[in-house]
Amino acid sequence: MLDAASDLELGEEDIARFREDGFLVIERLVAPVEAKRLRDRFEPMFRGDFETGLHPDEWNWAEGRDPPDVTRQICNAWKSDRTLAARVLSAEVGRICARLAGWPGARIGQDNMLWKPAGAKPIGFHQDDAYCRWVVPPHYVSLWLALDDTAAEGGTLEYARGSHEWGVTPPRHAFHAPDDYRAALREAAAAAGAEVPEIVPVEVPAGGGSIHDGRTWHGSAPNRTDARPALGRRPLRLLAGPLPPERDQLHLQPLQARRRRGDGRELLPRPVARGRLPDAVHRSLCRRRPRALSRPVGALAILSARADPSSPPRPPCTSGRRSCPAWCARTG
Repeated sequence: MLDAASDLELGEEDIARFREDGFLVIERLVAPVEAKRLRDRFEPMFRGDFETGLHPDEWNWAEGRDPPDVTRQICNAWKSDRTLAARVLSAEVGRICARLAGWPGARIGQDNMLWKPAGAKPIGFHQDDAYCRWVVPPHYVSLWLALDDTAAEGGTLEYARGSHEWGVTPPRHAFHAPDDYRAALREAAAAAGAEVPEIVPVEVPAGGGSIHDGRTWHGSAPNRTDARPALGRRPLRLLAGPLPPERDQLHLQPLQARRRRGDGRELLPRPVARGRLPDAVHRSLCRRRPRALSRPVGALAILSARADPSSPPRPPCTSGRRSCPAWCARTG
């Protein structure tokens, strides 16, 4: 287990362990004070208190509407909250993921706010790459940031060591609340001619977490703790994809914008295809926090690590807005 501060430096041994096991557990990814700041945004977000005025892409649990003992999820919360955006869009996330994966850079694909209260049911074992076949290339690395102390009995994330070597298996079992949350893992091991490997729970203090290959099998058991249902496990998961070398100095589109039509042609939202940023999104993200957001940044042009850190910087935003401190995809 790697023990590191927020300015994480990965050694060759860490990279080798990641590539051998398919994951790397990290004692500290962010400082405890930042973990608390992120954790404090969960209740407002799940109440529908969206700071920027923009809804996230998915919001599948709301206070007063849904049962209190189910796992809750919000996808792409960065659009709705600047505190969360500061971490999700940070260049540090892209740098770490790119270094472990051997990529020249990385771009954000999606974030997930997950809230697993006491008594919540399991999440079935699965591979992230099985759900991103429309991405080119179809491969993710995920960073899982624990915002509470985690333990096996609390339904923390579990990894099957070395399972990333088996290839990618299409999803066949229930994702949420399956009767047997390891059934898909056993089937995949049998298909690969392998024994079911060691299962490793991610047990870290708040601010710690893990990073895993998109082909690594992972899931989580029920939360068997007797804590107050309103509490429970609250991680923030970030999925990053590779940044091709030829795009290293270009403004980036998120992976979710790159879906393919039946004829194989790429389909991009019109504002992205024109190289412009929608006004509403520009106002919501570029208005404040000049140091919190990464470069390049904008609602549809996110993040990230450059392959060549010595390359000259791009000119700043030319949108004409005096209040825009970020470097974004708007070109005038």
